[in-house]
Amino acid sequence: LPSAMSDLDKEMSNIDRLSDIASFPLWKFEIRILFEAKGSLDIVDGKSKLESVVKSDEQAEWKRKDARARQAIVGTIDKKCRMHVLMCKTSAEMYEKLCSIFERDSEHQKNNAFESFFSYQFDQQVDVATNISRLQNIAFTLNSLEPNKIDDSMLIAKTLSSLPAIYSTFITTWNSTPKTDKTMANLISRLLTEEALKLKTDNEAPIAFYSTQKPSNKSNNHNNWSRKKSRNNKYNWQHKQTSLRCHICKNTKNNHDPKDCFFRDKPKVSKERHDRPAAFLTEHRGNS
Repeated sequence: LPSAMSDLDKEMSNIDRLSDIASFPLWKFEIRILFEAKGSLDIVDGKSKLESVVKSDEQAEWKRKDARARQAIVGTIDKKCRMHVLMCKTSAEMYEKLCSIFERDSEHQKNNAFESFFSYQFDQQVDVATNISRLQNIAFTLNSLEPNKIDDSMLIAKTLSSLPAIYSTFITTWNSTPKTDKTMANLISRLLTEEALKLKTDNEAPIAFYSTQKPSNKSNNHNNWSRKKSRNNKYNWQHKQTSLRCHICKNTKNNHDPKDCFFRDKPKVSKERHDRPAAFLTEHRGNS
């Protein structure tokens, strides 16, 4: 018995805890599988009652199975949910009580689930597998409220429509896939492969970009020489400007090269030539 209890504890730890209406469909699905595996599903469903068991050893076995079922229920629901089953005597009463509470507003749950399903957008912060799992969980919730409401074709269509633009080529390829191969399992497999290829390409892209953008040594040397030459020319010009002194005009304010001097090509006017027109003018006036 201790070994069986230990196994039960381990199995209960794998069941998502019941906390609210949203978590109820998955909890119900998982807990019923556990009941079936332990042979207590008929007891929980109320089909097998203690009053109908005659033999004492069978009654003991019934009580043992019912106790394990109650332990499984209490061990997989939140503390606030346990308040609803405090007065219940059997696992059937507990299970029925929880179903009546969390399934009473099934129409509202269906509307919310439909809205979540059709408005779902691909979350690029997580991987493809997580996004698909979220969609499958919503579809499961809908199907638990209304059986076969979301089939594989609808789930495939929604998965494809939620993919980001980088998967446009994949969608085109998928659309040309034979109808017999358009299964949810095949879609998941191919999407995971596509995602792995994209991640590999993205990881290699920075290296390729760096190698294509890295300049050659020859180009580097040429650019360095050009920059050095430009700096030297600027320095030489500034040094020349501060050290020039024209010996023609001897202007101390505006230093410049003698070859650029304004007076360089001007002929020197001697005093004789300067006086000659005046003498000629005097002679001309005297004759008149």
